[in-house]
Amino acid sequence: MKRVSSLILLVVLALTFASSSDLYAKGKKVKTEPPHIESVTADSITIKNGHESKTYKITRGTSIELNGYKADASALKPGMQVAVTPGCDERIASSIAAGDIQ
Repeated sequence: MKRVSSLILLVVLALTFASSSDLYAKGKKVKTEPPHIESVTADSITIKNGHESKTYKITRGTSIELNGYKADASALKPGMQVAVTPGCDERIASSIAAGDIQ
């Protein structure tokens, strides 16, 4: 049992080190920015995650929250942190949770 615990601890430490080493490039810490709203209209939202941008359609069925409260697409602004959950059709946003950048 002690061997299994030691092995699990070793694996967890190895995974932690491996994932954290991705944040360092040539000895410099790489700044990662959270996904944020690049642009938004009444019927679409474009989010930027790293170097990639993706646009989702906003429908009447899209649930939108801003800082934990129900909101309209008009309350969303470029630069806000965002999490988008796609619907069955990956091009349509099922839910959008946004918040002010901390």
